Amino acid sequence: ANTMPRLAEELPYKDGLLTWTEENVGELFACIAYKHLTSVDDETYNEKAEEHAFEIKQAVIAQGVDGRALLHLTIEDMEKIGQETGVLEDGGECALKFIGHRIAILNSLVAFRDAHAHEPWATVKTLALLTHQGQDRDEDEAELTEQLCKMFGVDIIQGDNDDWALKAAMVHKSSKPKGARRQEVVVPVFATLLAKQLVEDADGNLELVGTFIQRPLLYDLAAFARESGDEQLPYFSILVNSDQSDRNLVLSKVARNLSAGPQAEGYFATTAATFAATLPLKLDAIYSAQPFNISAATVTIELASCTGTNALKETFELNPSFVSHASDLRNLCSVPDWKDILKLDRMRRWELVTPMPTIEYEYDGGKGEKALYVPKLRLTYYLYEEAIQPVIETVMPIIFAYVANTYNIINSFKDEEREFKDYLANNVGIGLTIVFIIPSIAKSDAFDAEWKWNYVYVVWIFASLVLSLPAYLVRWQEPLFRLGNGANVTLAHLVIVFQWASLIIPLYNGLQWQRRLNKIRSNWKQKKDLSMTFLGRPGDISAWEREHKGGKDTKGANKKGSKDALNGDLRTFVVKTGEGKKQKIKLNPEILTPAAMKTTYDEARKGRYEPWQFDAKNHYIYCGLHRNYYQDPAVAKAIDHNEHNEPYKRRVRHGDPPPED
Repeated sequence: ANTMPRLAEELPYKDGLLTWTEENVGELFACIAYKHLTSVDDETYNEKAEEHAFEIKQAVIAQGVDGRALLHLTIEDMEKIGQETGVLEDGGECALKFIGHRIAILNSLVAFRDAHAHEPWATVKTLALLTHQGQDRDEDEAELTEQLCKMFGVDIIQGDNDDWALKAAMVHKSSKPKGARRQEVVVPVFATLLAKQLVEDADGNLELVGTFIQRPLLYDLAAFARESGDEQLPYFSILVNSDQSDRNLVLSKVARNLSAGPQAEGYFATTAATFAATLPLKLDAIYSAQPFNISAATVTIELASCTGTNALKETFELNPSFVSHASDLRNLCSVPDWKDILKLDRMRRWELVTPMPTIEYEYDGGKGEKALYVPKLRLTYYLYEEAIQPVIETVMPIIFAYVANTYNIINSFKDEEREFKDYLANNVGIGLTIVFIIPSIAKSDAFDAEWKWNYVYVVWIFASLVLSLPAYLVRWQEPLFRLGNGANVTLAHLVIVFQWASLIIPLYNGLQWQRRLNKIRSNWKQKKDLSMTFLGRPGDISAWEREHKGGKDTKGANKKGSKDALNGDLRTFVVKTGEGKKQKIKLNPEILTPAAMKTTYDEARKGRYEPWQFDAKNHYIYCGLHRNYYQDPAVAKAIDHNEHNEPYKRRVRHGDPPPED
């Protein structure tokens, strides 16, 4: 397959039939043979059609029949293929050893070949002719045959294109019943992401360095034989930003154990797979108006579903679903070095807005009988670019140019002897100075192509330089009106004011930049109880608790690997309520323990976004300021109106929180 034509008659099929492999042609033989043998009036052939088709396919592959060979196939070749076929399980001979079957199958092959010889196999296998499996072959067959003839142009191809030949070639029309639908199983996965460092390489690419621990619960995944043929792993395959790469996650160790159930009755299999993680971060511009930039650095971790067969030959579709921790969110994501920003932040260009990331989980399914599960975890850090150096590099040269141009205009009032060419030379020199910094001013890190204020700024700068040219003229220096102090105002003076007014734009950009930074920072503050944050390790307490309550850190609270991983603090993120068309998916009302609920209940107020928020429209459960707040006006409106703010809505419904016990 995929060889150049050797004969003149092969030239038209260089990109079609000649690309068909031995496996492709073997499959075509098997399908046509199966259809032929299920249509003959012989119960023995009908029942054994699948076994005959398998033997024929293996013989075709063994004889090396690819697309080129199919082009020159003869009845003698069919006989040789028939001799290659083995015997059936009951000792009977393959149908291809009999001339009647050989002729019928050859005719069908030729009809199919002539109809699709110009097409590559990738197209052939996706034709309606081949994909409409399970249709009733006898239903409207004559009408269907006529439609297909016209659809694929078979009616104008010379050769064997009668109804019987076409029907035999329609291998997609099988009366074989569909197999039973695989039972879907939701496998809870208790996962922890330790975010240790954000690093920047020499090319400016950002990566999150840390550790990822995956703990599939209840099911022993290593006991399921994968339908894909992959190795039987005790954990789910992991995709990072929709890419499966060994570089991103390197397996460190696997611990397997039996954990007692929540009611101490029986045992469940648990596995803890620990990975050294180097996760690439994708940058999305939140605000880009040079020299002020804010970006969201995001990484997505997705657990891939798989199909497996257990020891009883039962096949299941295993869907991984992240679970939450009801008492300490640092069991889900932990930033152990959040107090030491220099250790956490190893980036040159960017600075962290806050050490607190936004964590987001995305659910799938849930419609009708389809399983509801949460396969995706997304972490977002908000970053900003320090503005002092860019301001010095871009704004200060503009100010210098404006001072020089102002002096040039004012000096033209006094020096009546100076020629216009000297005035023009000064003006052009100032313009050339500005030209060198224009790329820095007009640059944008945003992906959209919207008109931005910085573009107005550039136009404004050059417009002021253009308008300063006629300021040399006498009539532009004639008084227009007089100020209260007796000073005359001319058109030249107005040009100077217009020029300096352009600095309003970088000032406005700076205020908008600071406003967004304040908004992001307002979603996190130094809390008395760190358990409802992602800061520190599980069990760490705040300085306030240590001072006022005499508490002590319980470090190591989640260092048991797979042992006792199944505990009463684990919760599903979302649940289904209602039946039929009234089914709804909502945030699990018991996602937090009463003590944790009290913590968020006390601090919940308008404008705050405590765990957990729920976006039913976009299928998100998140903690922190959502990454789409500055990118999707609909999301921003919902957040500003507290449509996602579950703790705040609880407080509105129930009034002040109950007193502590």
